[in-house]
Amino acid sequence: MFVVITAEKVEKLSNWFIALSYSLRVKIALLLFEEGEKRVSDIAERLKVRQSSISQHIKILRDTGVVNPRREANNIYYRLSPEFEEFFSALIKLPPIAEG
Repeated sequence: MFVVITAEKVEKLSNWFIALSYSLRVKIALLLFEEGEKRVSDIAERLKVRQSSISQHIKILRDTGVVNPRREANNIYYRLSPEFEEFFSALIKLPPIAEG
């Protein structure tokens, strides 16, 4: 069966896969998926990575629509965008690909 999708959706999917092409960004997405919204400092502490590194990767995740920010006073919290979260949930539930 062939699924027809719009050029806009193909572009969005391409950007998401590019964003997930680096393992730290996958770890960030998994953390936000499993634990909900977090600040950059929370993510850095949890993943044991420098805050500056997390900030750089969060920018890419923001630019590609993977995460959305929410400001509360002086803090910015990041969470997965609803559309990406739905996609990511389906993606991580896929059965493993058999080797061979």
